[in-house]
Amino acid sequence: MYSGVQIRTGSNPKIKRNKIWGGQNGGILVYNLGLGVIEDNEIFDNAMAGVWIKTDSNPTLKRNKIHDGRDGGVCIFNGGRAVYQTLGINFVVGLAEKVGEGSTDL
Repeated sequence: MYSGVQIRTGSNPKIKRNKIWGGQNGGILVYNLGLGVIEDNEIFDNAMAGVWIKTDSNPTLKRNKIHDGRDGGVCIFNGGRAVYQTLGINFVVGLAEKVGEGSTDL
């Protein structure tokens, strides 16, 4: 798995104000109970989705610009969940679903 950033096994980092691009998989991969706050990043030009969330992980995404990935903006599956905070509105997303195609601000 060659993602720009991997958050896993109960880790809870704050990833803030970065450009994350050119990953051979997704830009950010959160898995195996990963948490974290992913905030104000530009995530683009990755081989898969900008953010992958799976296997019981539950990060918070705030005001990220996610664009030009080859497989959608955010992909959530295998029991992954996420809280999106954008424009003062909170969204809780879970189970298996793909969010966003093309450009997504989350």
